[in-house]
Amino acid sequence: VVELKTMDARKLTNQRLKEVVEISQSMFAGNYDDLRNDRKIETENFMMAATFTRTKIKREDLPEGDEINMCEAM
Repeated sequence: VVELKTMDARKLTNQRLKEVVEISQSMFAGNYDDLRNDRKIETENFMMAATFTRTKIKREDLPEGDEINMCEAM
C-alpha cells in the first residue's frame, strides 16, 4: 500500500506515474496554482489523478485531444 499524498514523486522513474502522483498531490492539497502553470499533460493521466482524488471532473468537460493544458482543465 502506498500513501499517495506523501510519497516522493521525484524518486519515480516512470514519467506517467510521476505525473499522475504530482497532479494528485496538488489536488489533495488543494494547491491548484501548481496545476495552472502552462503545463501540458495526457488526458488519461489527468483523469487517473481525478479518480484517485475523487475530483468530480467528467471527460466530456475537458478540452478534446490526447493532451490538455492544465490551465484549461482547471
